[in-house]
Amino acid sequence: MRLSMWMLRDWLAKYHPEPKIFHGDRVLRSARILSNNTEIESQNVYLADASEFINGETGRVICVQGEDMILLNTDDKDEVLNEIFDAFDYYNGWADGVMAQIRRGCTVQEIVDLSDRIFGQPLLVYNSGNEIIGISSGYSKGSLDAEWDVLLETGTNSMDFLLKLRDVLKTQRSYQGTQRYLVEGSQYPSLYRSIFSDRRWIGRLLLLETDHTLSRGEEQLFETLADMIERWAESSSKTSQMQEETAVFRDLINGQPISREEIDHKLQMAGWLKEHQKQLIRIEIPQTKAEIARAMVQRLEQAFSDSYIIDGGDVIYLLINRDQTGVSGTEETLLPLLRSSRLCAVASYEFTDVYKLSDYNQQCSLTYKYIPREDGALYYCNDYALPCIRSFISTAVPKVLKHPALECLKKYDRENGGDLYHTLYVYLRSSCNMARTARMLHLHRNSLLYRLNQIRELGGVSLEEEDTREYLLLSYYL
Repeated sequence: MRLSMWMLRDWLAKYHPEPKIFHGDRVLRSARILSNNTEIESQNVYLADASEFINGETGRVICVQGEDMILLNTDDKDEVLNEIFDAFDYYNGWADGVMAQIRRGCTVQEIVDLSDRIFGQPLLVYNSGNEIIGISSGYSKGSLDAEWDVLLETGTNSMDFLLKLRDVLKTQRSYQGTQRYLVEGSQYPSLYRSIFSDRRWIGRLLLLETDHTLSRGEEQLFETLADMIERWAESSSKTSQMQEETAVFRDLINGQPISREEIDHKLQMAGWLKEHQKQLIRIEIPQTKAEIARAMVQRLEQAFSDSYIIDGGDVIYLLINRDQTGVSGTEETLLPLLRSSRLCAVASYEFTDVYKLSDYNQQCSLTYKYIPREDGALYYCNDYALPCIRSFISTAVPKVLKHPALECLKKYDRENGGDLYHTLYVYLRSSCNMARTARMLHLHRNSLLYRLNQIRELGGVSLEEEDTREYLLLSYYL
């Protein structure tokens, strides 16, 4: 790993360092004594007598890297150089050990066990379901606070704590930096870093500040640990303890069995109630536009922070809470994204039971076959349900089952130039309303009555029977 000037400041604490650090990035790979013929390299820190840089500053050593410097209260450059080499050995030994375990297929708990000595304060790693998959083992029940005891006992936080944490988790889903926060009611502030895999949020790393406020150097070590856990997640993606936050919904969409308790817990964390109206929006990604899928997911995550975006590869799902976003709010946000990406989407019927996501996905998938597919459009399943049903009837039901009266009417029309076949269809579609049918066909009522009597006689049907009328209309769809 690479160290920083902030880390060296902490390591050299016994020399009472006076830092002037403007950048302090993690770029250092080695240290050198500065001499006249030294070739400066950006990844090295250089040691010299402070008097060479600062007038009147004698008896002190200065460590310099770029614009950053640290003044030390010692004049022994060799001793300081050896101390810095010890720092490289110590931290690289830790990082190399962790990476070696990752290559062997370790668990997150093993990574935490290897890292405890670096921080000396409680480490916690959560998956996207807020379950602990790694926790410092040096803190027993009763050694910290009540919430720590809940973690040890249940493997997750109390529901009261999680609900207070909800707003933090919501903002962190798309934020890749490190933040410090203190949840109301908690005794200890925490350093927080989201864990991502393939740019998907899969969990979080926490360090509780039970002993002291972390220095900038310790924060950078924390960031290094988070980077290594992300490497672990990438290398063990098939059997990982961590899944992206929406994996449970993807499993539901694909018809996988998921416990209702797990679903209810996740929705409760998001502030979604069982009685809230939800909706699934399906966005198909054609093969010709496969390269924009990931960018589209990111845009949706930013635009719909209160919703769940499920990346299905060639399909992107948007699970929204209608009681929170509303129809107009959803369209106002989604339509510009669809237009800019030249995609279209299908929205399911509204529902309350998320457990039936597979059904609503199938609803959208079937509807997609009948929409115009114009770029930038959002289509609703309820507008296309009838064409879907008609099409299904015409393709799935054998045509030999259609009512024989229709062929009789067709034959009569061909031989006599009539319009009985079309007349019966309009009559049935108009719910057998005489006035409406006559108006649509531009006929006098008596002319319509004459045609209907012909239909009864030629087809041998009774239009007064409800089942007969339904059978005839379905036969038209066949």
